[in-house]
Amino acid sequence: MSEDLHRLLASTRRDADAVVLAQPSALRRVGTRRARTRTGLVAVLAVAVLIGGSVVANRYTTRAEPPVITPPAPVVSSPAPSASRLAVTFEEDACTTDLSACRAPGRWWFEEKLPAPCASTTHASDAQIVARRSRTVAPDPADRSLRYGQTLVRYSGDGAGRYVSEVESALSRCPSVRRQLGIDSPSTMFTLRYQKVSAGSYRPGVGSLLLTRGYTLSGRDFTLLMVVARIGDVVVVVSDMGRDEQPASGTTVTMGQAAFDAAVAASVREAETWT
Repeated sequence: MSEDLHRLLASTRRDADAVVLAQPSALRRVGTRRARTRTGLVAVLAVAVLIGGSVVANRYTTRAEPPVITPPAPVVSSPAPSASRLAVTFEEDACTTDLSACRAPGRWWFEEKLPAPCASTTHASDAQIVARRSRTVAPDPADRSLRYGQTLVRYSGDGAGRYVSEVESALSRCPSVRRQLGIDSPSTMFTLRYQKVSAGSYRPGVGSLLLTRGYTLSGRDFTLLMVVARIGDVVVVVSDMGRDEQPASGTTVTMGQAAFDAAVAASVREAETWT
């Protein structure tokens, strides 16, 4: 053994001899405290192992479908829904299957689904009708008496173009027509005035004819808008049916330009996808 090692061991013995040992009772207390500490550490370790094992098990069992944590929805102020999204669509109209129910004399004047400026309401293009769908829509659910008519008609051949031309011709030939007040009052007549407002392109590929239906009743003048739009072989007619105060009192409130424009836009979109 080397001299350096001897010196190291001797120094270690001197350090050990200099340590004053505590009394046995103190050592027992220390031992007890250490035992408690070890027991506590073992318990904590056991809990940690259980928790860790649970987490590992949970990760294992849910690995294929991790838990979904849904954050709280942010509080935002959404805009009020538009009238077109809230519109109420009523059942399909009789005009869908019965052409005589589309216009006078089978309908009330303000419910005419197709324009009828003259006493004769038929057209040569009627023979080319392939399909027809007619509905009544209320743009404001809170006021279902404020309505518009929407009628889609598909023609064969050049029928759609012929029909629009026939309506324009009737508008120029018949500035007014006498109509009965209602289908239940054939003896009471009044004058209905159809007038052409404009004709042109609603947008590329869609022709448009805007007209009005006016009348005077009980000393008051009323005007209702109507649009005839052509999309290929389909014609869509949108007619303001207004709001009737009483069954025989006539229309007193119209849709308004903005609401009517929205109705036309929605109807043209439907006509473009109608099959």
